[in-house]
Amino acid sequence: MLAIRDACSRLLAREVHLAEVFDLGDAARPVTAADGNRFAEEWYRGDITDACDATGIMRWPDEDEPNGTDEQNHFHDVTDEICLRVFESVRATISEEFVKIATDVLARERSR
Repeated sequence: MLAIRDACSRLLAREVHLAEVFDLGDAARPVTAADGNRFAEEWYRGDITDACDATGIMRWPDEDEPNGTDEQNHFHDVTDEICLRVFESVRATISEEFVKIATDVLARERSR
């Protein structure tokens, strides 16, 4: 699925999302601002992929379901893509803010 999505992106010369190419079925639900806030809070507390899972935006497929293991692998692919794209989107801002805030806090500490 990811290879097909990537090929579509190249052909269209724009980023194509999995949901544009494939019916993701009932595995995905609408994502809300509350989900975004939970993601941010959970990311701060731990790991970005755990934060994505904590939002509950996708249902974890059971192994006993038809193609359960394949569906679980797909679940990981989708959540990994979400996490990577979020990180790539905010990385520069995080880096800039880190430099400013860390410089400010350390300057304050040095003046004590």
